[in-house]
Formats: sequence, structure tokens, C-alpha cells
Amino acid sequence: MFNVQFFLFLGRALDVAQAGDSIATTKTKVRTFRENVDRYHSIWYKKAVEVAEGLGVQPVAPRVTSRQRNRTNVVASDPEEYYRRALTIPLLGRFTSIYVIDVVCF
Repeated sequence: MFNVQFFLFLGRALDVAQAGDSIATTKTKVRTFRENVDRYHSIWYKKAVEVAEGLGVQPVAPRVTSRQRNRTNVVASDPEEYYRRALTIPLLGRFTSIYVIDVVCF
């Protein structure tokens, strides 16, 4: 489901119109992923679990502590919820903010 198109225009020679279209398309897709994060994360998580099982690795979430200094201290009921809150949502938020800054700067 995750289209890597936003990486494809990096390193290629594009004219300004093509680059602008690629950025706009990618920005729209990332925004769609962020707005539907539960659905997309579930798909991505299931694929990641399949790969991990092939390697003999079980998904686990780090334990929650009362005071945390070196990582995100996310309270979650299961590993899927943990990775959605600690990884997927911040990552998509970061992609969204990068594209907003890039489009404004150009």
C-alpha cells in the first residue's frame, strides 16, 4: 500500500512542472496515509510481522516506566498500538511537515 513514489523523484532530472506535480502527489498521499493511519498502519504492521516471523522474531513493545529519558514512553495495550503511536504517527507527521516546508520554500 505504501507507494515509494516520493523517493523516486529524488536523484532524477525533472523539469520544474514535473517536480511540482510529484511533490503535490506525494504530499497528498502522505496526508491520506496520516488521515487514515489506523487502516494503513494495520496493513503495514501485518506485513512487518510476516517478515519478522520468517526471521523468527516476535513483535514486542518496550515496557512502560514511570520516568523515561532515552526513548518514547508510550502506553499501549499491544505491540501494534505501540508502534502506531510511537513510530507510524510521528513518522507520517514528520513527512507532512517536511513537504509543507519544502513547498513553501520553493
